[in-house]
Amino acid sequence: MNRYQKERMLFVAFLALLCIALDQFGYSYFWIIIPIVLFTMYVAYNAFHLEEQFFLKSIIQGKKGKKGIAITFDDGPNAKITPQILAVLEKHNIKASFFCIGKNAEESPKILKSIYGAGHTIGSHSYSHAKWIDFNNKKKWRIEIDKSQDIIESIIGKRPRFFRPPYGVTTPDLAKAITGTNLLSIGWNIRSLDTMDNNVLEIVERSTRNLQNGCIVLFHDNLEWSCEVLEEFLVRTNKMGLEIVPISDLIDENAYEN
Repeated sequence: MNRYQKERMLFVAFLALLCIALDQFGYSYFWIIIPIVLFTMYVAYNAFHLEEQFFLKSIIQGKKGKKGIAITFDDGPNAKITPQILAVLEKHNIKASFFCIGKNAEESPKILKSIYGAGHTIGSHSYSHAKWIDFNNKKKWRIEIDKSQDIIESIIGKRPRFFRPPYGVTTPDLAKAITGTNLLSIGWNIRSLDTMDNNVLEIVERSTRNLQNGCIVLFHDNLEWSCEVLEEFLVRTNKMGLEIVPISDLIDENAYEN
């Protein structure tokens, strides 16, 4: 039972007691609306903060005592930017993780093979990453997840265990869809917000301000400024004396099912 299920049960019990009290003292049931609105806002907040582990348990940092940090890229593979990112990583002998959208992998299988062939980790980021994907029911989520898994496996011969929820949003239906699979939900504890602006120095500053051993950093490999951000980030982390390691090493989990 996750936090949402437990707290929903408590809230329902609270509402029942509130109804009894309102009836006992002759107050209008209108007052029930206030706690319902507040609880709805609370649930919505947690949906957008996967680090709260509200609906779904997610790994957001390395295991205690682990040295190094992991860098991750979302939303690729991108035909133009991802190869440039791979070149930068190769130049610095760095291994990263790429959470790939299934339809992008389907369109750029050679790039996906290049990512895997270079020793980077590949995870799933749903098939479509559609704008309204977070409103999917359990069945639609399973279709999204399985289709992405199947495509990635057909290209690299490995089935990912790491899954990153699109937009970092979790829901009860997503949690139900993942239950019973071998997937691990992977989040982050350092968000670069590189999709919000193209100021390289500001992005790098945000990404390194609280950086320390055990951190998982979120970038994207589909932005015109992604490579410049990565280059500057690697310079900063080198000065900070932080080693960049594969995410599987940082969290002590196998990246693939086989």
